[in-house]
Amino acid sequence: GKDVELALSLEGKGEQAALIALEQPVVARPGAGVPTVVLITSDTHRAGYLGKAGLGVEVRTPNLDLLAASGVFFEDCFASSNITLPSHVCLMTGLDPATTGVVNNRTRLADRAATLAEAYAAAGYATIAVTSAKHMNDPWSGLGQGFDRYAWPLTDRARTAPETVEQTLAWLDAVEGEPVFVWCHLFDAHRPYEPPEELARSYFGDGDPFDPTLPEPPWPRPGNLRGVKDAAWVEALYRGEVSFLDLHVAKLLTQPRVRDGIVAFTSDHGEALGDQGIWWEHLGVYPAVLHVPLILSWPGAPAGRRVKRPVRQFDVGATLLALSGLSADAIGGEDLSPTWSGDEEAASPRFAIGTDGHAVSITSQGWHLVVNLRMPKAHMYTRDLPVDYPVELFYLPEDPLCHKPRTDAEDDRIRRLAPALVRWLEDAPVRLAEANLVTAEDAAMLAGLGYAAGDDEGSKLIDLEDVRARLAPWLE
Repeated sequence: GKDVELALSLEGKGEQAALIALEQPVVARPGAGVPTVVLITSDTHRAGYLGKAGLGVEVRTPNLDLLAASGVFFEDCFASSNITLPSHVCLMTGLDPATTGVVNNRTRLADRAATLAEAYAAAGYATIAVTSAKHMNDPWSGLGQGFDRYAWPLTDRARTAPETVEQTLAWLDAVEGEPVFVWCHLFDAHRPYEPPEELARSYFGDGDPFDPTLPEPPWPRPGNLRGVKDAAWVEALYRGEVSFLDLHVAKLLTQPRVRDGIVAFTSDHGEALGDQGIWWEHLGVYPAVLHVPLILSWPGAPAGRRVKRPVRQFDVGATLLALSGLSADAIGGEDLSPTWSGDEEAASPRFAIGTDGHAVSITSQGWHLVVNLRMPKAHMYTRDLPVDYPVELFYLPEDPLCHKPRTDAEDDRIRRLAPALVRWLEDAPVRLAEANLVTAEDAAMLAGLGYAAGDDEGSKLIDLEDVRARLAPWLE
């Protein structure tokens, strides 16, 4: 009820021009016990690479295991894209990629989209995001909508977990006493897999993975590991990265207001480590890439609860809003709370679109149907999927990593799944994508991360007629 006069000044350095930008002032009344909501996304993190997952992978993640022990661990969470920007767009909007239209790292989320950060900002929360890869920047991705502060690397080198966590904590301290929504994006598990060597050695053991007397491997090698002869070393590097990020995310998880707040940990996609003949890449729409970790923890959570029911990664945003006492309808998606409350309602079918529409899938009642349309622009394959395997069907309860196709033996099953997949693509209601102009510098940045720049053909959302043609034997 009082007027306040602010005096502002800016001192430049030397003869260089200086600029100050002011936003609309915000009046906040700091208080104790204000809400804290933290979303952590670990890029390229396979679901089985958590100690709590119990999927037979030896990997040490004690801090994430403690988070799971304090809340709910989802055993069967699928992303709907195999690539970073599209999957994060789904997560922030609660919409699938057929609706957003964002299916590659070259496409921007349109400003008209309703996002999770905007929902929290409208409820009076401070909103901050710290991302770890340059192509996550807001002008390129559109993911900054609703955030008061949004950080990304200014160089092509991705940030490491300690760098990202330190920046997140600094900005969190700046909003002490205010309700806050935080998104912390970690990139360590993404190629080139460069953890401290002692972490990789702890998984690999002694021996020389570059021993010139070893036979030449039949699989393609990452660009930074040209001389490697033992695939176990590359996989040990990947595990080392997961343990490295777990070690450093502890500093964020143990910050008092985070420890006492609402925390979600998930991933945008996993990584193929030889599955389906795909090596060291997140290509294809198989569980190695779509199955991601999901942990939710909050005050009063049913500690140690494990949810077996299949869930969708892009429902996390609506669930966070509901746990915050806000309307889950502010964005797309569904509140997942019935899954840990004993509701036995049947799970919704889960759909996915691969990079630039190179493949599409539906997962329902344990069955996973894949339609391969064309090869993405990558070289990490050892088989030709669209030609030799245009349509594949797998039964996940018996074959969780899709090594045993049952396409020829399950005609009736495909006849039930194929029409649902086509209807999903036909019924996508809107598009929330804007094309980016890819410069030579942009293309080099994406290539450095292992992504092809694409072309006009690759900019299509999906070739629906091609999908129908490949599924023609099973469509009425």
